[in-house]
Amino acid sequence: MKTFFPIRHIDVAATGNVNGPDACYRVAFGMEHRGDGHAYVYKVLVCSGGKVSGRLNPAFLHGSDDFARVARAMADLSDQIRASGLVSS
Repeated sequence: MKTFFPIRHIDVAATGNVNGPDACYRVAFGMEHRGDGHAYVYKVLVCSGGKVSGRLNPAFLHGSDDFARVARAMADLSDQIRASGLVSS
């Protein structure tokens, strides 16, 4: 059952093969249904072949700059959401 509905995302290329071939990190902002309510959340998802893989958790290869690039994308996405007025603070 789908519980997360992305509104905006930024894809970040993954280094190496730790998350599978052709993998990328999808830094996403959207609405997540939780119990009887919902919340706006940020998530880091793993994509392979352009599709989100719901069963893979993000892993960051030691010695790569993947984590730093994902953190930068998260900050950029947060700035975009704040500037867009999509949601109130």
